[in-house]
Amino acid sequence: MLTKPFKTIDEQIEILKSRNLTFLHEPSAKRILATVGYYELINGYKDIGIETGETFKDGFTFEQLFHVFNMDKEIRSAVNAAILEIEAHLRTALSYTVAKHYTADQNIYLNRENYERGDDKFQTSQRDKLLKKCHKIINDDSHPYKHYREKHGNVPPWILVKGMTFGNLIAFYKLQKSQVKSEIVSELTGIPVELVSDDFKSLIINILYFLLAYRNRCAHLGRVFNFETTKNKIHYNKLFHDRMKITESEYKQGKGQFGLATLVSALSWFSTTGEVYQVVTILNFKIQEAINNYLKLYPTDNDFIYNQLGGDLIPIV
Repeated sequence: MLTKPFKTIDEQIEILKSRNLTFLHEPSAKRILATVGYYELINGYKDIGIETGETFKDGFTFEQLFHVFNMDKEIRSAVNAAILEIEAHLRTALSYTVAKHYTADQNIYLNRENYERGDDKFQTSQRDKLLKKCHKIINDDSHPYKHYREKHGNVPPWILVKGMTFGNLIAFYKLQKSQVKSEIVSELTGIPVELVSDDFKSLIINILYFLLAYRNRCAHLGRVFNFETTKNKIHYNKLFHDRMKITESEYKQGKGQFGLATLVSALSWFSTTGEVYQVVTILNFKIQEAINNYLKLYPTDNDFIYNQLGGDLIPIV
């Protein structure tokens, strides 16, 4: 397999010039390439300025590409912060509800009969895989698991969930029995448990996997402002898409499936009062601020940028 040869910063700049990219200040560009890296900046964002093939549009500058990169970095930071708040909320809702139903005794709340089997993969059920992960956390020699294991002879669920990734937390929720799941959803959304339908629980699991896709994207420093996750997209749901004022026919045309507007709307389903709701407001503000700062410099990109969002930023709440 052929590997691309190493190129010095000066050689990288010459390659970009040969592809019609304009430089307003080469010394600054050299520092940026040395700090950010060619791959992260050019390969990550070049399609925004590409006209055909690998050739940039006339007049498109390195500096503009860097400003797109910075806009996206600010948006990514805000998105990550918002999803971390939801992740923290999910940890609390899970541990509280599980302890309420099964006690905080690890031998009871981790009894395999308390969980749905889930799907089988390579002859191992999702339940067995999840419980194996739980026992690995409980037997970890780091703090606080070792302390609780040795001093108390038990690791309660609110300590267990501290060792779970967002993906683990979603699996922990997904495999709960129906009534437990309903109560967790009620804790997450503020909706009375008797009003939590199977359809709404399906929406919440869809939203959680959608958030996970963005969480992973942020963790790997991927481009976020126009990220399209087809694997974990939001499926059509009348409750969800009525709030976004998107019809089923518009959904089939691609609206409300992914994008920042869909992300903000997804986040708005969690606790419509208190700090979690404030997260949605702050995220809206941060996204808008990052976009406005970019458009002050490049106002002709207005339509292009807003077409990438997938809808209106502020959801109906």
